[in-house]
Amino acid sequence: MFLKDQRSVKKMAMTSIDVLTTKKRNKNMHRKEIEANRIDKQNKKELCVNNTLETIETDETYYTDTGDNTAEDSNYSPNSMSSLSSTYSANKQSQMRLELRALAIACDRTGIPDRTAATIASAILQDVEIIKTDDKQYVIDRMKIRRERHKKRQDLKIQTDRQPKSLYFDGRIDHTFINQKTDDKYYRNKITEEHITLIREPGSRFMGHCTPVNGTAINGKTSGQRGFSGALRKQLKNCHKLPVKKFKPIKEIFIQHCVSIINGECFIDLARTNPGKQAHSRWLITANRILRLYISTETPEENLITLTEFILKVYAPMWFHIKMKSFCSLDSKHIWQTIQFSRYLPKKYQQIIDPVIQRNSYFGAPENILLSMLVDDRMCIRELVIQKIFNSRLSKTTGVRIFKVPLLNFDASDYTELVDWYKCKITEPPILSMIENEVLNRIVMSGQVAEYINIFPYHTQAIERVVKLVTDASTAVCSESGRDGFIRARIESWAIMP
Repeated sequence: MFLKDQRSVKKMAMTSIDVLTTKKRNKNMHRKEIEANRIDKQNKKELCVNNTLETIETDETYYTDTGDNTAEDSNYSPNSMSSLSSTYSANKQSQMRLELRALAIACDRTGIPDRTAATIASAILQDVEIIKTDDKQYVIDRMKIRRERHKKRQDLKIQTDRQPKSLYFDGRIDHTFINQKTDDKYYRNKITEEHITLIREPGSRFMGHCTPVNGTAINGKTSGQRGFSGALRKQLKNCHKLPVKKFKPIKEIFIQHCVSIINGECFIDLARTNPGKQAHSRWLITANRILRLYISTETPEENLITLTEFILKVYAPMWFHIKMKSFCSLDSKHIWQTIQFSRYLPKKYQQIIDPVIQRNSYFGAPENILLSMLVDDRMCIRELVIQKIFNSRLSKTTGVRIFKVPLLNFDASDYTELVDWYKCKITEPPILSMIENEVLNRIVMSGQVAEYINIFPYHTQAIERVVKLVTDASTAVCSESGRDGFIRARIESWAIMP
């Protein structure tokens, strides 16, 4: 056939040997050969036993006819055939063919090794008398656990949704295990690698993770993955171990620690509670540690007092506002409230935090302010935003949309005044691009637009949970595919049993 092809259309071609496929086929053939030898030995054993049973039946018939069986052999029993058959059945074992998908998911969730999982599972089967001394076919081997883990991870990977409405992403640098090849063997090694995690919204469903080729992370002035520099920051590490002092109360709000600081009294159970591991990405834990350090300091420094007041007056109220109303239609209002809460600070501190707010005010862009205006209680605001969206659609340009946050007005009396509408270019929110003008006008005027846009959260708490899962998977399994399956198995286990 190859010769005919070369003499006519020449569609076929000779290439080099596929080494990977060849190895797989050789392994498969070797496995089949071993299985054929095992079956051949088993058949020989059965033939030998059958011949023995036929001999016993013949001898039993002979002794029954002559009546001299008890005289010839006093140890002979008529039940010898059945006892030999039961002994052979006990020695004849079959492989464990049951699927253990739930066990595989539980192993990935708890992070126990294959050998430990096999030992525990076999012990449970022994307790419920499925595994007996004369019947060990249900004994679970560690390789069985490993195969089931791999199968379940592959099945979960196939179920990925390929058409998300929106993507949320975040990244982190992790210590990662890899299989490094030296000569003809693989050795496990630990490296530092950056991972970018993706989820889809609505639903907060895990999509996958990737490793950038040239990734860098900026952590500021720190002293390691969990440490800070400076005299005050170094005290945060062991603040939960310090005794509670007579501290000066600050009249503002915050749960537990905040209430203690308000009342000037801290309960013993709260004093003994560990605020959590210190990390650069966990600002809530850092805030808790600052408050814990404050109630353990009888004469606090000015910096500690300033930070504590900022947490009570700005950070804590905004944290609760965002947790209670985490809709993307309220994001611009949250920025405006943050600015309003921080105006109590002296000018020297406002000059420090205002550039930070400006740099992180992604929801201060005009298109995101328009989203907040769509769900405003004032009809005049909703009518105004409809006109702005329709005008932006008429002047829509082709090409890549440039996302740039204009300078914010920190003296604004309302969130609609955060930007100068005459100086910035207005583009419609991408979330509304698929809604026609008539439909958009009808749902906005009826107040039903919130049902369309409030399905997307404002905060990134869901993606931060998955970032932690990626970190756990990096030190548990090797390769990107293995990490992906490990994460999906844990999420599946949480869905079944929280």
